[in-house]
Amino acid sequence: MAQWLRGALIVALAVSAPAGAATLEIHVRVPEPDRGSLYVALFDDAESFPEPGRALVREVREVAGGEMRLVISDLDPGEYAVAAFQDLDGSEDLTTNFLGIPQEPAGFSRGAMGVMGPPDFTDAALTLDASGGEATLDLTEPGSER
Repeated sequence: MAQWLRGALIVALAVSAPAGAATLEIHVRVPEPDRGSLYVALFDDAESFPEPGRALVREVREVAGGEMRLVISDLDPGEYAVAAFQDLDGSEDLTTNFLGIPQEPAGFSRGAMGVMGPPDFTDAALTLDASGGEATLDLTEPGSER
């Protein structure tokens, strides 16, 4: 009887464990330390990338220092892409010019860059396995060369 109960308990714990167990640690280097807010969006598919309203996870933090660290837990292993920008003017949105070119520091995971727009999901995607992972983004100021 005790062995059956132990087996049932193990199965119950395995079934009740959260499906997503991976953690993604995101480091974002900002060009304007201690200024404005940092907006970070995590995406898990190409169809939603990089629309902030369709992100899997969105985080907003006041910028403190020159590098910010965010940790997102309980993620399923898979492909993810990160987009971020530093809101310097307090608009709560990425400020762009009339051509749609960002006027505030912005960047994507894997240093991905687009041509005449944001990069493709596949260029920014990173693979997260069950042991977790890291992403580092270097936000670039408008008009700066990478």
